[in-house]
Amino acid sequence: MSRKIQRVSVVLDCQGIEHLSEPEIALILRGADELIMRGGRSLLAKVLKGSQSKQLKELNLDQSPVFGGLCSLSLHEITARIDWLIINKYLAIEYAYRLPLLVFTSRGWEIEKKSLTTEIINTLDDVIASRNPAPDLTWLNDVHPEVIQCLLERIESSGNHKYVPLLDRWSRTASRKKRGSIRQLLERLERVDYNFSEIDKLWAARNVIRTDIGVVSAALTSQAGSITEIETVVANQAGMINQQITKQDQSEQLVETIRNQINTLNTSMAGLTNLNLTQQMARITSDLDVLKSSLATEDSGLADRVNINEQDIESINLYRLSLNQTITSLQQILNELEERVASMTSR
Repeated sequence: MSRKIQRVSVVLDCQGIEHLSEPEIALILRGADELIMRGGRSLLAKVLKGSQSKQLKELNLDQSPVFGGLCSLSLHEITARIDWLIINKYLAIEYAYRLPLLVFTSRGWEIEKKSLTTEIINTLDDVIASRNPAPDLTWLNDVHPEVIQCLLERIESSGNHKYVPLLDRWSRTASRKKRGSIRQLLERLERVDYNFSEIDKLWAARNVIRTDIGVVSAALTSQAGSITEIETVVANQAGMINQQITKQDQSEQLVETIRNQINTLNTSMAGLTNLNLTQQMARITSDLDVLKSSLATEDSGLADRVNINEQDIESINLYRLSLNQTITSLQQILNELEERVASMTSR
């Protein structure tokens, strides 16, 4: 009958911790990476504390990037934080024979993959900055495949072509599967580079079009101003023409009044003895003077507007000629009347 294995018991105590920051969680997980199925909670606490124990040096755990990352805390406080990660499913405990060892949960591994990817990116940046023409990248072949996939996705999403020479060099020593993934990424980056080149061309064309549109808009604005000025001039000229037409209407009314008075005078010729004849003659003479004054004013106004509209001036000149003929005709009639009055008076 075989002996029953006495496993080392584990009692978790997070000491009332309710929350840890994301950087602190990532730091503890990074320290646990070198201890997966190799060590437990106490060993991880010593790494994070930065202990100078012989055991850590023998296992090269003092080379961990987070060695001493929580040196300001006590081992008891660090252990409480490790227990919090186990309770909240970032880490788990698995037994190897009788010893409890640390392992990642899927939740904790996702965070650790991102941390490892960031470290590799920073290392590649340092290699690029060193300008080493033949850097050794064989260490990438020992990286977990899931981290490599995360790395390639990170490089692709960045679209940064500075990693292309390193990727090309690494593909020569990578395994067949990794080499295929790297080559596919290089092809996609090449296509992205071409697409960016085309986008740059389209952007430049867009800027040229926007400039042309600005020039056209400025020209249209200038033309709109000129059109407004022309409309103002036309409106002013139309107002002057309307004033001229009003004055012409007044002159026509005055001529019509004189014609009516002449008709009245002709009707009254039979009664020349009527004393009102002299008054009518005086009134007609007065009306003629008003008409002459109006025509003089018309001449003055028309002379000032000769340069405004030649067609309007021609029309006004024709109308003036008609008025002059009418006045001449009226003057002749008045002269005849005066001669008849004189002849009848001499009798």
